Amino acid sequence: MKCKLLCAFLLGALMLRAEDATVTPPPAETNTPSVTLENADARTKLMVERIKLQGEAMNLQQQIQNAPLDPKNTSEEIEALRKEIDALQNEVNQKRGEVIKKVRELPTIKALQTKDKEIQERVKTITAELDKLPAER
Repeated sequence: MKCKLLCAFLLGALMLRAEDATVTPPPAETNTPSVTLENADARTKLMVERIKLQGEAMNLQQQIQNAPLDPKNTSEEIEALRKEIDALQNEVNQKRGEVIKKVRELPTIKALQTKDKEIQERVKTITAELDKLPAER
């Protein structure tokens, strides 16, 4: 969708450019050679074709990039690799859990946990005190 919108926008810009190119400025105002309609049309056609091809290439690149995630693209070898990836991810998650558990046992982290609990208790106490006070109007 974005590609089609981009192509339409660029096509419109190119068409405007082609219209602008047909206006030949007076020779006294510029030192650049004038652009003829025939040259502008050929250039515009090439630019439009290039934009269409770039859009098509972008769509193909997205399909290629997403292909490994699509379960339709499979074989016995690919499924074996996917199972291996799943097993490795499970192992990584398990190791990550072990690291978290060990880090939480460190004295500095235990001190942070204690401080956090104290703060949470203080917040509860203040909340209870606020609830007992009459509401302001």
